[in-house]
Amino acid sequence: MKVILAEALLKAVLRQGRAAWDPQFINEFFKAFPDWHTTIEHIVAENNLVVVFLNGSGTHKGEFHGIPPTNKLVNIRSSELYKIVNGRISGHWYVFDQLNLLTQTGVSL
Repeated sequence: MKVILAEALLKAVLRQGRAAWDPQFINEFFKAFPDWHTTIEHIVAENNLVVVFLNGSGTHKGEFHGIPPTNKLVNIRSSELYKIVNGRISGHWYVFDQLNLLTQTGVSL
């Protein structure tokens, strides 16, 4: 059951792709990091919850939240938690290391 659920979730997430996110944020992010690539490190399922651990990287080639391009390669880790009810995603939570991303783009704290 867990493996089937995780595979179904992965297929749903891949189908939704960038459209599942806020379009303004997505447009800004992919303009700033046009070569962004994300790798799935782990998918863990238990009962009706599935967590996906991701590792993403890309080159900072455009303005991002007012930060001018640095042409630096950045790498961040993130995780997503999905709640599944009746075979559908009923809840979604996303966490990524924003501080690490900003630090890698040269923001002084």
